Amino acid sequence: MGRKGIRGYIQALYPPLQLDEVSQRLPPMADSSSRFGFVAFAETWNGRLAMLGFVIGLGTELLTGQGILGQIGLG
Repeated sequence: MGRKGIRGYIQALYPPLQLDEVSQRLPPMADSSSRFGFVAFAETWNGRLAMLGFVIGLGTELLTGQGILGQIGLG
């Protein structure tokens, strides 16, 4: 493979893209006023609610001594 090894081989096959090339390949962004779909607003709230659910589940597990599956009758 030579002195560059696998990295050189991969870079020869897939040369690094310039920023303008990357932006041309990406689909256009959704309207920033949208509150649904994969937008930053929705993803931020999804993460916050997931963290809240995890903390509530952990708290109930500590208080009851049963796992989440045991609490709903599956464990």
